[in-house]
Amino acid sequence: MKRTTISMLITSLILFCTGLLLTVGTLIYTTAAGVDIYPGQSNDNANIRDFTKTFEDLGFDGTEAIKKINVNSLVGSVEIASTDQDSRIVFKGTDLNNTECKFEQNTITVRDINPVGFAGFEISEKGFSFNGLRQLFKGSSGASNSRVITVYINPNDFKGIINVSSVYGHVKAEGISCSECYIECSAGNVSVTKSIFNSILNIQGSTGNVYLRENSYLQSTVNVTVGNVYALVEDQKTNLQTTVGSIFILTELDKTQYQVRLSNTMGKIRPFDMDNSKNEVSIYSEGSNSIWAKTLIGDITVNQFDKEKYPQNDYSFNGDLIIFAE
Repeated sequence: MKRTTISMLITSLILFCTGLLLTVGTLIYTTAAGVDIYPGQSNDNANIRDFTKTFEDLGFDGTEAIKKINVNSLVGSVEIASTDQDSRIVFKGTDLNNTECKFEQNTITVRDINPVGFAGFEISEKGFSFNGLRQLFKGSSGASNSRVITVYINPNDFKGIINVSSVYGHVKAEGISCSECYIECSAGNVSVTKSIFNSILNIQGSTGNVYLRENSYLQSTVNVTVGNVYALVEDQKTNLQTTVGSIFILTELDKTQYQVRLSNTMGKIRPFDMDNSKNEVSIYSEGSNSIWAKTLIGDITVNQFDKEKYPQNDYSFNGDLIIFAE
């Protein structure tokens, strides 16, 4: 690193720390003096609470098929789950006045219609903004960290396409069935388990881990910028990529059932407990299933799931896979 770059970084750090100290000092003084340093920033129209909207509330009566479900969240987690009851959308910690929920042109749409703020940061479809260091000590100004949007889908109501977009928050799909699913998550983990996709599962992430387990699909594509990818793969075509992070893969079938292509620039590649010192590994077989995994910086590990050793499917996706940790 160049000397001028180091000097600029040190100067920036000093200025930031100075600003933080001044902010803390000012906050203490103004609090003691009874001075409001957040004038005009309260939202009297906010209606943050828990509420539920059934698909019927949105105008769905069963005469028109639901072809798409679109969920666009700026802050908070998004969950998609199956139900044998009425299809519905459950909101937790959400501003009712800031959320659009409708059924039009065979599409269920859920989205934030205004910028959502927390601790001085404001997120909108146009990007991020920050309203001063003092906001760090104020806390939430719109949605809380506990905000959750959960879409419960009755399989009798829907078998179409699901689109989920989350700027700041985790995305979880479990037990669902649809033709295609597209998930985009800028900052947060993505977990898809026990779900059936008749065609495509596509996941795009910027920062966060991706967890895939017990899913059925024809083709799955995962592309993450910074984060690890954990996948339990069956008889499918799976493409997993991350720029900075490791990829851990368990296969349900023997390695002879997969076409395998693994590559990285920095890190180790461990294919089915085989000795390897290369940064590119290809395993050719007669199987029609495929595993492609690629990372720029990180390890790639592929093993067959040992059902005799773990008869209760005792694997974990809450951290590193316990099978790989041994």
